[in-house]
Amino acid sequence: MFHRWPCCSFCPEWMELQLCVTSQDFWSQLYKLTAAACCSPLGEEGFLVTTGGAAGGRVLKCSMAVQGALSAHPTHQAGVTALGVSQGGRLLMQGFSNGMIRISETGDDTNSITDMLTAPFWEGQVHDCQTGSITAVATSFDDSYLISAAQDGTLYLHDVKLPSVSRLEGQPLDVPLAEAEPTPEAAVSGDGYSLEEARRKREEDKLVAAADAKKQGVRAYVQELRKEFAQLVEANAVAQLPESEFEVDPGLRDMVEAQIKQEEEAVRQELAWESEKKRLAVAKLRKHFLDDLEVEHIVLHAFGSDKQVSSFKTRRLSAETVEELRRLAAKASQSASRQPSTSLQPEAVAGQGQQVSPAGRSSVSVPPQPGQQSDEDPTASKQELRRLARKRREAELLAFSATRPDDSFESPADLQAIRDAEQNIGDFKLKSDPEYIPPEAQRSTVDSKRRQMLMLDEAVYHVKMDFNKRFLALREVKKRVCHQLAEVQGRLRHALAALGKPTAAVVDPVLKPEEMPELRDQVSEEELEEYIAHQRQAGHKLPGISSPHPKPQGSTPDTPRSADTPTVQAAPLSELEIAEQTVKNRKLEYEQQRLEKEVTDMQVAFDSALALLTREKLSLEADVKAAHIKRLTYQQEMQLLKDSEGREQELAAKLAGKHAEQAELAGRVAECQAKLETKLQELRAVANAKQQVVNKFDELVEEGHAARDALAKIFNKKIKYSKKKDAGLVGESSSDSSNEDDDADDEDDEVEDSEGGEETCPPGCDPSLYDKVCELREARLEEEEAAADVGRSMEQLKKDRESLAKKERLMDQVLKAINDEALAFQREKQGRLNQVEVVLLLRLHQIEYLQDGRLPSDLSGALLFSTAELDKLKRRVQELADERTELKAAQRQLRHEHVQLLKDKTATQQKLAELQQKAVDVQMLKFGQVIDLDILDKVGSGKGVEELRVQLKQQEAAHAHDLEEWDAQIRARNDELTRLTSENTRCLTAVAEYTRSQMDMENSLANTQAHIFGDPVAQRRAEIAERDTLVQLVNNQAQQLETLRAQLLALRSKSGLVS
Repeated sequence: MFHRWPCCSFCPEWMELQLCVTSQDFWSQLYKLTAAACCSPLGEEGFLVTTGGAAGGRVLKCSMAVQGALSAHPTHQAGVTALGVSQGGRLLMQGFSNGMIRISETGDDTNSITDMLTAPFWEGQVHDCQTGSITAVATSFDDSYLISAAQDGTLYLHDVKLPSVSRLEGQPLDVPLAEAEPTPEAAVSGDGYSLEEARRKREEDKLVAAADAKKQGVRAYVQELRKEFAQLVEANAVAQLPESEFEVDPGLRDMVEAQIKQEEEAVRQELAWESEKKRLAVAKLRKHFLDDLEVEHIVLHAFGSDKQVSSFKTRRLSAETVEELRRLAAKASQSASRQPSTSLQPEAVAGQGQQVSPAGRSSVSVPPQPGQQSDEDPTASKQELRRLARKRREAELLAFSATRPDDSFESPADLQAIRDAEQNIGDFKLKSDPEYIPPEAQRSTVDSKRRQMLMLDEAVYHVKMDFNKRFLALREVKKRVCHQLAEVQGRLRHALAALGKPTAAVVDPVLKPEEMPELRDQVSEEELEEYIAHQRQAGHKLPGISSPHPKPQGSTPDTPRSADTPTVQAAPLSELEIAEQTVKNRKLEYEQQRLEKEVTDMQVAFDSALALLTREKLSLEADVKAAHIKRLTYQQEMQLLKDSEGREQELAAKLAGKHAEQAELAGRVAECQAKLETKLQELRAVANAKQQVVNKFDELVEEGHAARDALAKIFNKKIKYSKKKDAGLVGESSSDSSNEDDDADDEDDEVEDSEGGEETCPPGCDPSLYDKVCELREARLEEEEAAADVGRSMEQLKKDRESLAKKERLMDQVLKAINDEALAFQREKQGRLNQVEVVLLLRLHQIEYLQDGRLPSDLSGALLFSTAELDKLKRRVQELADERTELKAAQRQLRHEHVQLLKDKTATQQKLAELQQKAVDVQMLKFGQVIDLDILDKVGSGKGVEELRVQLKQQEAAHAHDLEEWDAQIRARNDELTRLTSENTRCLTAVAEYTRSQMDMENSLANTQAHIFGDPVAQRRAEIAERDTLVQLVNNQAQQLETLRAQLLALRSKSGLVS
């Protein structure tokens, strides 16, 4: 991968620097290489270059005359982002991406670049480690002040007063990144003994020393016996005695072996008891320190530096905490599912029978009333159709008038919008205000504060575990890297051995114990030997462990070379062998360089990933510390809430009791109102029954009846009415109701007496009709008495409702007093909560409270406000402006619609006036006066008229059937008449022909006779008489035809009769 960039502007000339960085296999996926360069002129010797990515953390010494870097010098792993040399040339300044600055001091200006890079230095955290990447460093003309600029916009001026550096050259100043967390090993092990422990230790050391001395004496005695036994064996080589002869006491060996076994068993039991004791102690320590840990404290070291990063020591969430969190999640999901929708449906706003138009007006569609015909009856009369049309228009007018809102009407959509605004748009009031009362949904309680603490603990747990997962993944990467490095360095040692170079410097990387704390129980033989040697060097005696046996003096590890062994002299190499050896050495050197570069790249890549994780750990540690501070604040607030919980519960119980009483009163009021509604329905039913009685009277006695007035007086006469009481209800009546009935009877008697005399059947009236009228009067009086009873019950219910309403008003006053007391308590509680100090970390760019461009020393007038809420308010301002524009446009549209509706209303009123005048003119022309259509409908809709209409329809149907039969007979007679007329015409035609033939014959005969002896006068008379006879015959036939034609016309007409 190649990167090219121009040098800085202070270079003598423009040039391009080319770096080649190779990424291989796993490492190309682990990180992404980047490159940056900073140049600093250092005279003729060359210049310095720093880069990021794989070459990061090193300063490259370069020259314009040589391609590639001359040398590389390690520096901070964070990556150099700024590089400079002081004016005097004795200070080398480096700025890093984490906000740190390093200054190297040489003491004079005659040192070379290498001296400046290897000189002692000072470094420190100057800018922000997250966003304060150094962009430039420079010194004053006399090197007494240092100026540094960072990416976050900060510019710092430092007074350079470098102290004498007594540290090792080239070693950075260790800056602790975070407090090291205590480990279980540190808790178990101690650095010193107490007095009692020292005393016990001395006694134990004495016993161990005595046991060792005794063991040494026994070993010396055994050694002497062995020497003596060896001498006896040598002497026996001559005598050749059997080995059994050497056993003085044959049973001694068995006895000694049995005793040794007993002693070994006793020692084994003692060691087992001691081992079990230590195991139980370790188990207790593990249970106390490790068992409740999800991830313990693990330290991960870099390969090429002393940088390290540790994991978060994370404890498991307790079972009680997990259960509470589960209950909280279930409760939150249930409340979210039960939350009603706040969107308004158009049906809920418009109501039944209405449809909301897009312009906001409601168009009325009246549903058909019960019993009303939706389709016109074709058999109904025109008067009935007109009456139904008027009823339908009246119903539409009433329904439309019912949709007109009154002056106190409020749109449900506007009310819902106001509620949404109150719930969602923040009302930002100062909590430090003495009169501030938090809303009911935001009031703090012990349960809510406990819930906040649990949620905070859960959030911190998840943050730590997320980081620990990445940390453990990086540790697994280091394991694989160590394995790969071991393989690569094995090949490197082989190459070095082939070249004849020392291989002691090539050491396989291994994980340190603090990187794998879970392997603390696994102890190898090498570790045991190292521990024993360390204890011996410290002067401690270890029980049960003896000194290593000295080797026999005659034994040597290596067999000495015999003096007689001839030495083989190496033959001189030929030129071909020398050339082959040279090529082989060059290949091995190249392999060595490649393997060393591969090792370096792998280590640098891992160190870069570890540096990134370190930076993330710093940020998370700050967040976790802030969360811990916040939890302490919650703890203090929870303690205050616990102190005031008793008073709050007392007020809540009192308020709940009063609310229960209020609900009971509301139930009683609702019950009373329901009874009133029932009585009102009963009253309407009685009124309808009374009206039915009156309607029956009108049907019985029509308007034109001769005795209607007298019968109406009898029907409306007030007489004494005696109730028909049931036997079961007599005992239930109270004395008060009896008195009221007696008073009512007395009043009826007075009315009856005032009217005077007995009533009789009016003259000329049917007695049966009179009896029916009297029965209807009894029914009317019964309905009136029932209406009076219902009215008295309603009056009593109204009195009860007024009494309950007074109690409700008193209850409202009591509730108001309790609410005021609760609000005062909430105000007092909020005041105590405001006294708890809250720690909040802010960055410089978050502070906008400045005076004359500076941060004031007194921040009491500052206000802490969320950026998200501020942006929300800014957006709300724009939304309000847009809504205002939309409302203005809608208002203009409504104005235009209003003007158009006024015009339509005026035109409709003019049309109605014209139609009204036309109706008056028609009535004046037809009746001579204005007729009330309702009265006309009542008059025209009597029972007799309806019966006559029915009879008329039946007669018309019967007459229509008769007319159809007569039409059939007329058609048959017409056919017969046509046939007879045709025959008659043929007969008349034949008669006419015969007559003409006869006349011709008679004329010829007469002429003949006349010529012979005829009288002309007589002939003339005969001809005239004959002609008159024929004319009379024709006239008679014409008269018969006219008669038949008249009869035919009479049969074809509706009212014609056939004789």
